[in-house]
Amino acid sequence: MPSAPSARQWLLIGLCWFSPACNTSEPELDACTEAANDLYQQRIEPVLTSDEPSSCNQCHLSGVDLSLFVRDTPCETMACLIERDLVNLEAPKDSTVLTWIERASPDSELITEKVIQAEYDAFYSWIEQVADCGACSEARCGEKTGGGFCASVEAEPSEAYTEEHDPGGCDDKALEEVFLETIYSTRGRCYPCHFAGTPNPPKGAIQWLVEEDNCEASSVTSMHNALENGFVNTDDPLQSLMLLKPLGPDAGGVVHGGHAKFTPDGDPAYTNFVYFLERYAACANGAD
Repeated sequence: MPSAPSARQWLLIGLCWFSPACNTSEPELDACTEAANDLYQQRIEPVLTSDEPSSCNQCHLSGVDLSLFVRDTPCETMACLIERDLVNLEAPKDSTVLTWIERASPDSELITEKVIQAEYDAFYSWIEQVADCGACSEARCGEKTGGGFCASVEAEPSEAYTEEHDPGGCDDKALEEVFLETIYSTRGRCYPCHFAGTPNPPKGAIQWLVEEDNCEASSVTSMHNALENGFVNTDDPLQSLMLLKPLGPDAGGVVHGGHAKFTPDGDPAYTNFVYFLERYAACANGAD
């Protein structure tokens, strides 16, 4: 029969128990973050992950594009929404995600004014809770667990595309590769209204972005759709609708039903759009 621990052993056990080096359990969440997480799990997660009809099944929020926003934890999901400018913690009621829900209209017995209001209230409560006490302040969006479509291409590049990555030349393959790395990689900002197959898109929204078969083929099709729809101005690339629409009027762009999608101040997406447009225009105008 094993002997009982000595007084010295008990002392060492006690010291180790209270030592951070010996305590390998997960750190406890503060009450504020815990409350925000509870709100998410009880009222937001069911909306984002359910197949049941909701205002999120309508454009702009259709399914809330789970591959873009939902992460392993509520705080990481919130960080992704903030990163995409869908949530405004300084003015929660001005959050774009709330305006999208408000745009939804009752179109069946399952999507009623009551359902839309409940979803609005749930999102607003979650955003307000996080804003009021700084919950999730250390969270980062991070990568979505699992590969998913087009996993070989970095979604939402953190750095601007440069000549160092450019294959050079004006052949179709080179231009298609540049489009893939600059425009197609940031297609999530145009989701879902400009994605082919999205039901009931807003009036005037051209569904030029494609996700089918494989990543490269979809990017090529999307590029040709953009060109055929006149989104690229080869005479003055900075006046291309592909750039002006997502830029928004406040930053020198034009009115866009989906609101501004990027800013010219330090946003790699803006820089990448400009890179492709100028690169394509140069080739179209005779550059080698």
